[in-house]
Amino acid sequence: MKLLTTIALLFSLPFQLAAIRYNYSYYGDVIHSAPGLTYSTHFNEQSLGIELHEQSGYRYNSLNYLVVSSRNAFLVTNSSNNITFLTQEFTFSKDYLDKLDSEQKISSIRLNAPLDVFVNQEGIYILDSKAIEGSNETYRIIQLNFTYQIIDIKENVHIDLFNVLKASHIVVDEIEIRFAKDQSFLALLDSNKNLMKAGSQFELASSYTGSLTEAVKLVNVDRIKADTSKIYVLDSKNLDTYRIVVLNYDLEVIDVFESQTLADYKDLDSVSENEIINSTTATKVELNRVTAVPLMSSPEDLVIHDNRIYIVTSQSNALIVVNNRYELIHYSTQFSYHENFDTENLENPLYTTLNRPNGIDVKDTGIYIADTSNYRIVKLNHQFEVINVFDEVDDVTFTESDLEFEPLKITTDSVGRMYVISKGIYEGVIELEFDGKFNRYTGVNPLVLTPIEIFTRALMTEEQLAKLPRYLPTDFTNVFMDENNFLYTTSNATTNNDNNMIQYINPKGIDVLKRNGYHIPKGDIHYVKNMNNYVIEGPSKLVDIAYYKDGIYTVIDQKRSRLFTYDNEGNLLYINGEDGAQSDKFTEGVALGYLNDNLLVLDRKLKTVVVYEHTEFGKKVNEAVALEGDGDYEQASIIWEEVLVLNTNYEVAYRGIGKHYLRTGQYEKAMEYFKLGHDQYYYSKAFQRYRNAIIKQNFGWIMLAIVVIPTGFAIFKRIKKKGVNIDE
Repeated sequence: MKLLTTIALLFSLPFQLAAIRYNYSYYGDVIHSAPGLTYSTHFNEQSLGIELHEQSGYRYNSLNYLVVSSRNAFLVTNSSNNITFLTQEFTFSKDYLDKLDSEQKISSIRLNAPLDVFVNQEGIYILDSKAIEGSNETYRIIQLNFTYQIIDIKENVHIDLFNVLKASHIVVDEIEIRFAKDQSFLALLDSNKNLMKAGSQFELASSYTGSLTEAVKLVNVDRIKADTSKIYVLDSKNLDTYRIVVLNYDLEVIDVFESQTLADYKDLDSVSENEIINSTTATKVELNRVTAVPLMSSPEDLVIHDNRIYIVTSQSNALIVVNNRYELIHYSTQFSYHENFDTENLENPLYTTLNRPNGIDVKDTGIYIADTSNYRIVKLNHQFEVINVFDEVDDVTFTESDLEFEPLKITTDSVGRMYVISKGIYEGVIELEFDGKFNRYTGVNPLVLTPIEIFTRALMTEEQLAKLPRYLPTDFTNVFMDENNFLYTTSNATTNNDNNMIQYINPKGIDVLKRNGYHIPKGDIHYVKNMNNYVIEGPSKLVDIAYYKDGIYTVIDQKRSRLFTYDNEGNLLYINGEDGAQSDKFTEGVALGYLNDNLLVLDRKLKTVVVYEHTEFGKKVNEAVALEGDGDYEQASIIWEEVLVLNTNYEVAYRGIGKHYLRTGQYEKAMEYFKLGHDQYYYSKAFQRYRNAIIKQNFGWIMLAIVVIPTGFAIFKRIKKKGVNIDE
């Protein structure tokens, strides 16, 4: 029997298997798929908003200026309580940097529990708790211009100086004499606004000759005027009674005139009226139980870098930055220029704004924004200052036609080379050097013609071919650079080709994506064509791709609101996502990215980012894939066994276990698991090795059979023949 089995194996062919990964309904809906991801949380305009309880600030030119100590943030809101600017970090103005020595220069400073803010025509002043030394807090006052750059800093100051800066003042010989009407203090500041003297109670000068014997305490300062040697303070003791307190510039009392009137003060012949400069024309505001909300109108793209989430919006034209706790840490619609940026020929040399941006990428080299309707790429540093603008592409596609450079999506490599998808460009992804110089097009989508089209074109003349409609490659929808400087791209499907919607392009511009799974990675495999308006028809519309790790990547199908996750061999690992307005669903997904192990999906229509985390099943699948990538098939098979406990119909797990048995020479077991996994290729390979092993093991018997059987048959025939002759 064993001999017969061996001979059968010798001449048999591998068992042919049908490779069916998932079952689908008539409408293309997945009937069975193990969930690899599950809803974790989400954030949107409202959740990113900052609740203000009994928050005071200043309103100036229709904007509210506030600080939030708990967030270490400075924010500006409009009359509708929408955030127009928010930051935790400030850069320096060029004029301020010019005053510093090179060793004093730093790129930016961060707030540390800011306490107060006020605004006047000279700028914005923030009282910041710089540090705590022992039991005494030290403060600094940060002065900003109205492009939110630092124009002055006063370190290690007393909190009283901040209150003094709010006061009105007169100026005599570059000395500011500050006072607050209806309050009881006076302060002297030098030309750099450093506090010289301050107080509300003043000692008697040695030259004083009056009847007072104790220090004079101000009650309510009504007004002041001064000459080069004396300061005259009109102090109201009650509604009708005034006194005039005369001080020197050491703030010592020289004289006091009691029971004076306002007319007496005005009639002082020794000094004319000084111009009183109001410190602020802003009005104080108190906001209570108000939520300041950032406008997130039409978010277009999302990227994650250094545990921060960067989002650009095309209607509010904003850059939004969120930390890994999903808290708003930066919001801006205008961007100042770096000190080294040449602003000489700019219409607005202070700052620039975006116009319907559609793409963003962030690397250590900077923040790159595809500023679509401004026809340029804006490069920012990580302090959100403009350090470069790329608005020209030196290629005949643009220079010899009316076609505008309209960047839609962008990614960059480790040295700052930019890879751009531009509107109306079918030649491929535009590659620009770090200085904006055009390099080449890479990764053009291949054209696919039907056999009939190829045959008919072969019979046509040049004139006939010229009259045919042009076939253009499909356009890319997104691009992403991985850690190996390879490009992942997504593109739209064409009428006769939907097999190249996902590509993995090497530095030579060649697509090297592995498509060894049950089906080609392209989202939905089965779908309805040309049915009716009530059923979603046609192939998936893949609009973004995100790389996780260990060769695992996820694409988003905007048409059916689905997420497809594949490994580096092209195996579909799991499908998630569903169209809907509930918190765990999305309606118009436009971008996605991995924040550590969580997958973030940006929904343009709902203005929401949905956060998914891996299920226990998904974690084990990812772990097994990673172990296989490291070549540890034995440990991977153990994890695949655990996966099968969670889902006994998961064919990829059977395949993984089969690979382990194949490598350890257990070919019969490998065949069993490959058959369960519907893997024809590896089943054939295991069968071939199993057959070879059987042949090798029974080689002697096989050779014996080859020699003995023909010889025995010949002898039998001869004996039989001789036996017949004897009978005759």
